[in-house]
Amino acid sequence: MAITRRERFLIAVVLLSGFSLVGSLVSQRIYQAWASIDEEIEAQHLYLSQLQAVCQRKAGIEEKYLRAQSQLTMNMSQSAQIAQFNQELQNLIKTAGMQVVGQIKPQEKPRLEEDFKVLLIDVSQARGTPQQLGTFLHNLENTSDVTDVEELTITNEAVGRSRLSGAGLLTMDMLVARLVEYATGEKPQIRRGRTRLGR
Repeated sequence: MAITRRERFLIAVVLLSGFSLVGSLVSQRIYQAWASIDEEIEAQHLYLSQLQAVCQRKAGIEEKYLRAQSQLTMNMSQSAQIAQFNQELQNLIKTAGMQVVGQIKPQEKPRLEEDFKVLLIDVSQARGTPQQLGTFLHNLENTSDVTDVEELTITNEAVGRSRLSGAGLLTMDMLVARLVEYATGEKPQIRRGRTRLGR
């Protein structure tokens, strides 16, 4: 039976529609696959960027840890540890250009913590300008990772005086603490936050 022109046209339209539908489905699948690959590449790029940032932070943290660890270790007698800490503190005060009118008095017995002992030094009437005080605190923070000012009182020398005598000077009283690692066999038993010495 001969196919009429109209039937041939309908068959062509059906075939073209079928090819178009198949092509559309294939194109959609290809686009979805491409979009998925693009998203995966973006996710991997983000992951690698985060990993790189973590690696950089890790190197910085390790460096800071090793520096702090070296500062915690003082292989000497307790009296020598206190003397060295006292000297370090006096050097920082002198470098900042401040003057101690009162005294720098190390506490004979350190405070005993769970993992470290804390050497303590009382400084009374350290005098200087606001800039000198700022320099001292800045140098203290940047010189040591294991030293901190636990208590600080600042008074203005110019209060109640004329501007010509003591103007712009501050007087500072402070308690400075330094962590020190226990030597082998030195660590005391700590119970409920207190040592057996009752401190």
